[in-house]
Amino acid sequence: MGNVSYIKAGRVIDGTGGPVLDNVLVKIVNGKFESILPVEAHPEVDPALVTDLSHCTILPPLVDSHLHLFMSATTDSKVRDRQLVADCDELNPAIRRHLHDLFSHGILGVRDGGDRGGCAALFRDSPEMHPQVTLKAAGRAYHREGRYGGLIGRPVPDGKSLVEVYLEGEQEGDVVKIVNSGLNSLDVYAKCTEPQFTEEELRELVEAAEKRGQKVMVHANGEEPVRRAVAAGCHSIEHGNFMGEENIKLMAESNCYWVPTVFTMKAFGLNIESTRTKADATVIQKTLEHQMAQLRMARELCPEATPDPPRPRLPPRDFNVLKISLRSISERVMPTSSTTSFVSLFPLIIVSPLMNRSRNKVAQIAWCNSFG
Repeated sequence: MGNVSYIKAGRVIDGTGGPVLDNVLVKIVNGKFESILPVEAHPEVDPALVTDLSHCTILPPLVDSHLHLFMSATTDSKVRDRQLVADCDELNPAIRRHLHDLFSHGILGVRDGGDRGGCAALFRDSPEMHPQVTLKAAGRAYHREGRYGGLIGRPVPDGKSLVEVYLEGEQEGDVVKIVNSGLNSLDVYAKCTEPQFTEEELRELVEAAEKRGQKVMVHANGEEPVRRAVAAGCHSIEHGNFMGEENIKLMAESNCYWVPTVFTMKAFGLNIESTRTKADATVIQKTLEHQMAQLRMARELCPEATPDPPRPRLPPRDFNVLKISLRSISERVMPTSSTTSFVSLFPLIIVSPLMNRSRNKVAQIAWCNSFG
């Protein structure tokens, strides 16, 4: 039988998108989750083998599939200005702190969308990297010279193609980040910008990246910037505001993943007095509502993208980007190379009602890698 232990849990959120399970016994054999069954199904279990968490909710670790670790998340304008010009030595303490904060909130998988110096990718390979957080980083993003993207990457000069600049340098990061549109306007509703790259440029980049074992994530808002990226074979669309019904259908047909970053717009609304540009609360709210409507549309148009998986199961070990439906935050959420799995071991996250809810503290309980 091997090494067997159990966790008695008051509630389990197993990561499949199914209902919360109450009063269950999680069986672990040789470091792998084997089953989640009602407590009464195991009446003869040796109490010495059971960790009693009947007062807690346990769940698999969470994944943040789009962030920028170098950004401070503060409303202090001086700090925000400084982070845009600081070098990696100056930014590393913030990156280290953010990784610790993510870990302390049960987020053990992180996908960084790039920074001007490739600092997050460099930090991942340093001795200071958090030992229990898996970081997939894009390094420096690519944007067309003179267009949006300088704060997270490097320019592609006029007269040079995207793939030329990509191949000139050494492979950087786990994924390739392309900026193919501007930002959303905070004061003009549904204002969209032109694409930064042609469909052919994007296709050439995808082909070159795949030869290096990398996938391509694309910042894109608006119908044409998204359409070009999906048609070119890019692997994920970041944001995707105002991309429209046809692009949602095209993404489903192309097996392209969508990371909608809904909370970004909500955060603008919550901190409107600290925005750097002209902002209108009504426009921000309408933009947020439109993105939520696109998510509902995706579920209606692509029900096959959100099947109910067999139960009981915890998330698999190999991941892509968050699927269109956002059905499970811990299932298929990171685009990596085809030969790299996301994590080798999974801890459970414990949320106790006795913990300080304002801090949302969590703790680890047991290292397990998957269901056997």
